[in-house]
Amino acid sequence: MDAAQKIELIAPKSALPPGTRLEEYVICSVIGEGGFGIVYLAHDTRLDSKVAIKEYLPATLATRTDLHVACRTSSKRELFKRGLSRFVEEARTLAKFRHPGLVAVSCLIEANGTAYMVMPYYRGTTLHEMVRTGYRAKNAKELLSNIMLPVLEGLLRIHSVQYYHLDVSSDNILILENGAPVLLDFGSARHIEQTNSGDPSTIILKPGFAPLEQYGGTEHLKVGAWTDIYAISAVAYQAVTGKIPIISVARVVEDQLTPLSSFASSELPVRLLKVIEAGLSVEPSQRPQSVATFIDSLQTAAIEDVPKQFLSKPRRPLAGSVLAPIAQAITAIRTRLHLMFAHLFANLAKLTSKTLANADARMKSGTNWLLNVATSATSKAKNATIRTISALQNGKNKLLEKTSTGLKLTSKTLVNAGARMKSGMVWLLNGAVSVTSKTGNATIRTISTLQDLFKKAFTRITRKPYWVVIGASSLLAVTLLGSFFFFPRGEGASDITVLEPPEPTPIPEPTPIPPEPIPIPIPISPEPIPIPRNDVQITINVQPWGYVYLDGKRIGRAPPSVKIYANSIEEGLHTIEIRNDVSTDYVRRIVVKRGQPITITHVFK
Repeated sequence: MDAAQKIELIAPKSALPPGTRLEEYVICSVIGEGGFGIVYLAHDTRLDSKVAIKEYLPATLATRTDLHVACRTSSKRELFKRGLSRFVEEARTLAKFRHPGLVAVSCLIEANGTAYMVMPYYRGTTLHEMVRTGYRAKNAKELLSNIMLPVLEGLLRIHSVQYYHLDVSSDNILILENGAPVLLDFGSARHIEQTNSGDPSTIILKPGFAPLEQYGGTEHLKVGAWTDIYAISAVAYQAVTGKIPIISVARVVEDQLTPLSSFASSELPVRLLKVIEAGLSVEPSQRPQSVATFIDSLQTAAIEDVPKQFLSKPRRPLAGSVLAPIAQAITAIRTRLHLMFAHLFANLAKLTSKTLANADARMKSGTNWLLNVATSATSKAKNATIRTISALQNGKNKLLEKTSTGLKLTSKTLVNAGARMKSGMVWLLNGAVSVTSKTGNATIRTISTLQDLFKKAFTRITRKPYWVVIGASSLLAVTLLGSFFFFPRGEGASDITVLEPPEPTPIPEPTPIPPEPIPIPIPISPEPIPIPRNDVQITINVQPWGYVYLDGKRIGRAPPSVKIYANSIEEGLHTIEIRNDVSTDYVRRIVVKRGQPITITHVFK
């Protein structure tokens, strides 16, 4: 039972039921189902033969009601129409060609809101399934005659009318029961005027087979014949090694693809594998620029050169000669020596290639080790610098704290000193007032004594008149002198009659004036260590492709990876949305924190 018959046992729910009639064709069963349509096995009632019918029915965009196909939502209607237009264009493109390496289209039916492509019913197995079950191309004939050349000749035909396939892969190459390959699925084919128009609605990217230019992102990378050459070279790589090549966008940073020439043998010449490696170059300009050039290079390198010194012109022995057997023996020996040296040189070439590959791998390993050591040293130096800055900030904070404490103590000391100084001044003033009061009392007592003397003198004057003039003159002189030196010149100075010194009036203690508060500097908290603002905060990886939106705004397309840097996004809650127009949108809410990078990986199925 082949792969097609196995798939016939399982029919999808959205498929047309058996017995459905499409003009002269009657649906029998389902052969296969893909992302953009369903393939049926049908019966041609006119020619009484089996055919395959491909129906346009993208599962993510449309649904079936009875027999009619309609778009799921109004927002996707334009996308559904563009896909249907591409499907019809694919059928018309294939109908122009009649080549054994290309699938043929005999009829196009537009009905039930969709379209149907009628093709011959091929029996066989895909190359991808053969490789998965252990098949390997062991010699140049298998690789070229059974796989590459028929497909390349078919591509040469479609390139001649300015069309490119753009979806060559091992699961699109069907190996028929007679061993001939047929290239299927032209759903991604493009005319040269539409190829680089930037409409990605129906572009299919298969990791490992799609070259760098199909991922877009730059204007100078355009698709062309070199795009299909990369894909068929990837098919040859898988047929020889059993592995799909590394995705092309990953090879841009560091090409870790194992050289195909390391699998060389006496039946797979190094030159042939080198030509295929050239077709797998990441840079489009380094690949063959046309399919014709690529075919010529493959055919020229199919037979590896043998050193000329081991080749000689064969000599025809004379018929009936005695030396004929000897000549035949010599010729046989020469032939064996020729084959022995040819194998020797092939093995030496293989050994040299492996040695160079190992040396290259060791060099890369050593380079990576040096980079890791340098990165580690840089990281340690950065951490040491951060610790030094933190220590300086802590020291600054402690110094500010001690300075603040010192200012507080100084303020208290100045306040106490001011209070004591004021108290001392009050004491001095009280002492001065007391002394002045005592001096005034002594002066008063002196004047009182003089008054007593003047009274006695006046008493004597009554007895002796000539003393009157002398006493009056003396009294007047003494009075004037006393008033000038001892009596105050203020109001009421002449009314002082107190003989005893008055009690000193206590002077009240001055009310201490509270000192003005001295502003105390607030300790400055250590500033946070700045985080480099150009670090990558969010890395988004998408397979096979998708548009990336941040908080509803489109910021890029992946692959390659979309990176959001720390200086372009604020901390907090954000929404990441990934769309690719043919699958359910992927939405994720994230919390951004500095120093905590986020990596988001999503694979559309």
